[in-house]
Amino acid sequence: MNWRITSQAVPHLRETRSSRVINHHHRVDIPAADVLLKSLAHRERAVMKFLHLLTGIVLLGAIAGGQQRVDPAFYGIWTLNVAKSDFGRSPKPTAGAVNWGAHGWVLSIVAADGGVYADAVATDGGCALVGAFSSDFSCKFEVVAPRHLRFTLLQGSMVRRVGDIELLSDDITQTTHQITPSSNGPSYVEKTIWERQRK
Repeated sequence: MNWRITSQAVPHLRETRSSRVINHHHRVDIPAADVLLKSLAHRERAVMKFLHLLTGIVLLGAIAGGQQRVDPAFYGIWTLNVAKSDFGRSPKPTAGAVNWGAHGWVLSIVAADGGVYADAVATDGGCALVGAFSSDFSCKFEVVAPRHLRFTLLQGSMVRRVGDIELLSDDITQTTHQITPSSNGPSYVEKTIWERQRK
C-alpha cells in the first residue's frame, strides 16, 4: 500500500517546519541586530569623545585669546627723570634709558660714580634675562593690565625684586620696585619716573 503523508494529514508537521523557519530567522536576525546596535553605540561614544575634545580645544583657544596684551604705548625709548625718582637706600644714578619693544626691553644706567650698567629682558614666550646676571637668576613677566606690567626677579627661590611698571600717560611711565637685597639687608622701595624720548 502506498501511503502519502501530507501536511493536512499531519498538522503538526507544518507547524514544526514553520517554527524551525521562524527560529532559524531569530537565530540570524537577533545577533545581527545586536552587532548593529553595538556598532552604533560605539560610534556614538566616539563622536561624543570627539565633541568633548573639540569643546576643550575651543575653550583653551578662548582662554588664550582672552589673555592681556601689552599696550603698544610702552614701545619706544624712555629716559630716566632723576629728579623725580627715588632709589631708596641706593645712590641716585646720573642718567638712565630704557628701549622697549614687542620682544622685551634693554636698560642702561649711568651710576653716581660714572660706571655704566646694562641688562635686557626678553619676553617672548615667558621671561629671559640677558646681560649681567649669574646663572642662578631667573625672572617672571606678567601683564596685569595692558598698561600695567609686573616684573619679578628671582635668585634661586628667593624673590629679589618685584617691579610694577605702569603707564601714567602715553608719555610718562612709573616703576615701583620692592627690593630685597642679596646682602640680607632690609627690604626697601624704589620709585622711578621715565619720560618718552621724542625724536
